[in-house]
Amino acid sequence: MFSKLGGFIDVAYLDEHTPIQIQTPTEKASLTVLAVDRVNANRETARLEFDTASDHATWLASVTAASDRNLSSAGFDFGSVENVVTLCTCSYSTWGNERTLLYCKIEMVP
Repeated sequence: MFSKLGGFIDVAYLDEHTPIQIQTPTEKASLTVLAVDRVNANRETARLEFDTASDHATWLASVTAASDRNLSSAGFDFGSVENVVTLCTCSYSTWGNERTLLYCKIEMVP
């Protein structure tokens, strides 16, 4: 269902398909892609909890810097990002058990 996310590793595809719009029955959000990464699912783990806002900002800066496609500009204020969603899909081009991850900043739409 999310296989199209794998295309975001290609810059031209990413440019054509951003921002990402999400709509639920009660809310709308716009997702700004900060980074795209392909990872070996056998070795990567998810991080879901952070002790402080500073801890969250440090983590976000670290994962975007280490990603295959880092879209954050120099001097980007990771501390200003309160909500992040990581979209994930299976990809099987490198390790056989690969995932494509999109780290996105969430902006609620009125």
